[in-house]
Amino acid sequence: MKKNHQAIYALKAWREIVIATPTHIREKIAHLVETNAPQFVDEFYETLLMDDQAKVFLEHEVVRKRLHLSLQQWLLSLFMLVDDELFLVFAARQIEIGEVHSRIKLPSYLMGIGIRTLRNSFKKQLDKEGLNTEELSLAQLYISDLFALSDGLITSAYIRDMQGNTRADEAYRTVAVKHDVNLERERQRAALLEWENKLLFSFRFRSSPTKNLQLSDSEFGMWMNHKAKVFFEDMPDVSIVFEVIEHIDSVILPQLNQATLTDTEAMRRFEELKSKLDLIRYLTSDLFERLGSMDQGRDATTGLYNRRHLGAVLARELEQHTDKQQSFGVILIKIDNMDIAASLDESKYILLQQFSTLIIEFARAGDHVFRYGNAEFLILAVETTAELTQQLAEDLRKRILAHLFFVRSNPAVLLTASIGVVQYDGHPDYMVLLRNAENLIIKASIHGGNVVAIAGVDD
Repeated sequence: MKKNHQAIYALKAWREIVIATPTHIREKIAHLVETNAPQFVDEFYETLLMDDQAKVFLEHEVVRKRLHLSLQQWLLSLFMLVDDELFLVFAARQIEIGEVHSRIKLPSYLMGIGIRTLRNSFKKQLDKEGLNTEELSLAQLYISDLFALSDGLITSAYIRDMQGNTRADEAYRTVAVKHDVNLERERQRAALLEWENKLLFSFRFRSSPTKNLQLSDSEFGMWMNHKAKVFFEDMPDVSIVFEVIEHIDSVILPQLNQATLTDTEAMRRFEELKSKLDLIRYLTSDLFERLGSMDQGRDATTGLYNRRHLGAVLARELEQHTDKQQSFGVILIKIDNMDIAASLDESKYILLQQFSTLIIEFARAGDHVFRYGNAEFLILAVETTAELTQQLAEDLRKRILAHLFFVRSNPAVLLTASIGVVQYDGHPDYMVLLRNAENLIIKASIHGGNVVAIAGVDD
């Protein structure tokens, strides 16, 4: 059912509820809400915060402050609707709430707990109003019907959007596992060998190899954490690779770093390390062999993932970073002078290919790169601090500015970019990140472009 049809159907139900409830009952309940809304909201959150899963969504201070005000406004709106136009606006908002709940993967049972809590709060206050039995019954029925109507709009949108998200997530995985498998295999072999060589060099000069050379923190380790989980989902050997990495980081490297380690003991540890690395190479090679090498579902011009898959990736990364109490950054890049640099579609096509190549080469192994719009690209920078994300964005701006782009026989052209940087701060809805990044791009463009705009700075 389309959104507008859903809202119109709900409008008919709302009219019936209003007609069935005497005016003085509706006015009394509206006054009760206006007087007690803050108390109702406090009781609502006190109850939900007793649930461990609810804490994941509600303990974040910014969300808590916003939701307190939003829930009060929701109660006031629900019980003070006076005409069809206001109800349709309200219904549209309920559908949006359901979509947000789906994006943040809010457990559906929490909404039920919340509604029951609000009903109990209303009942306690109604008992103090001195209503007769018939009036009390009508008041309780009115409250229950309005809650059910609102909850129905939210839930139907939640289910519809959740189904869409599931399809998008599966589509992203299908594209991811079928793209450039052979190239990716060789890149990760090289990354693993590079880490091994760094470790040997570090050990030779006794510079504490375990301090900065954890395999899980290497380019290969980041790729395993943020890409391999998608590539090799449901393949049991993946868990073995992670177990071997953990053994190297927690057992072998600390032993190699012991000050009293003899040459003989060191040789044994390195033999064990080599054996573990050979096992990783064998397992990953075997995993890659199970995948095809088809190229589907990417942006036709740049070969990057298109925006269709962004929600699926953000949802995965948000969940993973939250579980590990880590942060990630969103770097949104917009080419400032594309129309000036290339007036013909063919020239733009060539520039976009070169620009996307530059971004791919710049991004780290675990990062995700997307074509976000016509002249816009997005990097999801994994496992970063705000400072690191900002530094990456500034380095990228400088690299773009220094790069020579070529359009057939024409002289080299220079491109500049407006870049918006947003850091994940715990908010469960990834759309907040994207909207903030888009606003920063607008801000950077207004200031003439070729600038990195950071959330919270001169907003």
